Amino acid sequence: MVAINLPWGKMKDSSFLITGVSGLIGSFLIDVLMEKNEGDQLNCHVYALGRSEEKMKKRFDYCFDSEYFHYL
Repeated sequence: MVAINLPWGKMKDSSFLITGVSGLIGSFLIDVLMEKNEGDQLNCHVYALGRSEEKMKKRFDYCFDSEYFHYL
């Protein structure tokens, strides 16, 4: 999914605030950032802004307990 050749290393140790995480683009951004975080050890913190914690836990169950994922 994230095999595109981008300068991912420039994102190392960064923090990202993603709004609209229940939508297509927001959820895709989180998926990509969390996958690159795990695969490339980018140490990026992802702050997900959403209205429903229940929906967030359901959608992002794979990363909700990660130290790099923060629900707001």
